[in-house]
Amino acid sequence: MGLFKRWSINLIFAFAALVYILGLFVEILDIDSAQYAAISKEMVETGSYLEVFQQGQDYLDKPPFLFWLNSFFFWIFGYFNWSFKIGSVLFSAVGVIATYKLGNLLYNKRIGFVAALMLMTSFSMVLMNNDVRTDTILTSAVVISVWKLTAYLYYKKRSDLIYGFVAMAIAMMTKGPIGMLIPLFALVSYTLGRKRYNDLFRAQWLWGIAIVAILLIPMSYGLYQQFDAHPEKVVNIVTPDGVVKEDSVSGLKFFYWDQSFGRITGDNPWQNDAGPLFFVHTFIWSFFPWSLLAFWAIFWRIITAIKDVVRGEKKQEWLTLGGFLLTFFSLSLSNYKLPHYIYVVMPFAAIFTSEFTLRIAFEKPKSWYRIALSLQILNVILAAAIVIFIGTYVFPDGSWSLWVISGVAMAISSYVFMRGSNLNRLVVSSMFGALAMYVFINGLYFPRITEYQPSDDVVREIRALNIDEDHLYVHPPRGMFSLAYRTGFELNRINRTMLDTTIFYPNTYAYIDEKGMELIDDSRVSVEVVKSYPYYPVTMPTWEFMNHETRKDAVEMTYLVRILIPD
Repeated sequence: MGLFKRWSINLIFAFAALVYILGLFVEILDIDSAQYAAISKEMVETGSYLEVFQQGQDYLDKPPFLFWLNSFFFWIFGYFNWSFKIGSVLFSAVGVIATYKLGNLLYNKRIGFVAALMLMTSFSMVLMNNDVRTDTILTSAVVISVWKLTAYLYYKKRSDLIYGFVAMAIAMMTKGPIGMLIPLFALVSYTLGRKRYNDLFRAQWLWGIAIVAILLIPMSYGLYQQFDAHPEKVVNIVTPDGVVKEDSVSGLKFFYWDQSFGRITGDNPWQNDAGPLFFVHTFIWSFFPWSLLAFWAIFWRIITAIKDVVRGEKKQEWLTLGGFLLTFFSLSLSNYKLPHYIYVVMPFAAIFTSEFTLRIAFEKPKSWYRIALSLQILNVILAAAIVIFIGTYVFPDGSWSLWVISGVAMAISSYVFMRGSNLNRLVVSSMFGALAMYVFINGLYFPRITEYQPSDDVVREIRALNIDEDHLYVHPPRGMFSLAYRTGFELNRINRTMLDTTIFYPNTYAYIDEKGMELIDDSRVSVEVVKSYPYYPVTMPTWEFMNHETRKDAVEMTYLVRILIPD
């Protein structure tokens, strides 16, 4: 395409491949990823694909597509960290390609290519393929749906219509109605910007709705059979106040209303203290190293759109702006917000940021370019600082090979900045700087923090002692899901009542935290510590934990103990 030197693009893909391959082998993180892995494993071993269970209990939280995907790769390859993550990585790759295709469709190949590179090298993409949740598939399915349905409006090919609505159905089977709303936001914005209002009322949309409805039948049937057909069933519902037992639970209502719209209307009990600007600062770090350019691009696009409306201009590109802003505002209205919810807008952000960056490099005044270059220099400096921070402050005993690889990436970033063209200095230099940081994150940071998630070590000891499901009890507040996944057991929980009433047999063990040890100390049960393990909730790091000198004060101990039987 003439934008970049071939060697630089080849190296970008090589470094990106290394980053994502390193992430494949990082231990599955608690809480969400390990929970989804345990459910997927249970799905394979029970053969129950339409009715979803967790530890033998009815599960009602996330739609099943992620579990179907994971269980497929578990069935093919077995239970490995990489076989759990490979489906999401493949979906992400297709999502990057779809971003290129959509950018090309709306603008040209150059803008599409730069947008795909921006998405591939964004921090959110690296995180979502490491700590795997539903958002990885949702993000890719949404951009595939928007690309194909936009292509249908261009070329009127029936195959584009079908593929677009199939992708929309996958998005809905991954995270509910939001998988339909986001493509709707984008496509309505697109037709309004082009002033082709008749496209909103095409009869073919009814065929598309029918395709989605048909594809949703298996999921809907499973929900109906598991919940709606059994109003007498008592279901454990997880709420902010703990587990609540309810009957007459409608699985269909939960997925199609409560889980999405209920977070806005208040029908969903989950709320947190995240304010209306929560996703603003979340976007800044999650779309690193492009977020500052993206905010500038958004502001410029809004001003330009207003001017175009006043002038009566036709064929304005509102798809990416509308898809981004309407989704952003809708998510901000939710009473419960988590950082990964915003990942779904990253493909839209990548496209309008790419278009704006190319304008700065080739069209805008030199003052604009100098400002943009200063922003990207700050991002590269920040990436270098994070590398040094991880390698000297957090885990100073890391492998020298990571320093070499990261150093090479930083050296290339500096070389491109000194010798490259305007666009190379803005884009390629930033990509190498970001990839240098990601090498340390996936190669050192994540592997080392999972040492404080000791499920693997605990399970090895359980197997060495030949402990079966009936002879193991647990009391960990966290780490439960990864332990369930690694053992495949339905875990027996410890509480005060069972300690006072249960008759324990020889060769019975418990895996407990410090609170569990206190419960046992206050009971009639005596134990012998077999092994102790340092534990920390690794997805919630604090400065005390990050500092290698004070880390021991931040962790708590967990214990594998043998329950002593009185003579």
